Amino acid sequence: MAWFALALALLFQAAIPSAPAAPPEPQAAPAQVRPRPWPETGPATVYFAVGSARVEGEGVAVVRSMAEDYRRNGRVTVEILANADHSGYMEANRRITQRRARAVADALIAHGIPPAVITLRPVGENAPQVMTPDGVPDPFNRYARIIFPVPPPPR
Repeated sequence: MAWFALALALLFQAAIPSAPAAPPEPQAAPAQVRPRPWPETGPATVYFAVGSARVEGEGVAVVRSMAEDYRRNGRVTVEILANADHSGYMEANRRITQRRARAVADALIAHGIPPAVITLRPVGENAPQVMTPDGVPDPFNRYARIIFPVPPPPR
């Protein structure tokens, strides 16, 4: 009996006319992509211990790598965005992010980056990577990020 139902279904499907296919939509021209003046790297992140503004451990290798990239690719500017987790008082977090940004800048300067090209952006606890309630420490939110901004394309 199942074969009869299948045969009947196939007959009905063949008897129903299918709708005409819609004409294909015109394709947009591919966007012009300008090559970057240098290979894109970063941002690179240096993490800190609770209450610390010392660049240590993996952070030392991150700074060294970014300094080498700066020299190798002729970077123009460097931004350092620093953040704190939500533990502690807001004013204390603002101060420690200033110290963290300065510590990373000093480490880059020690590796030959000119101080004049470095911009510090300490943001307190306002740029978390992981959203946490107030008062909750999170190691991923205690960071300084080294950014090489891409200049606008030539006109």
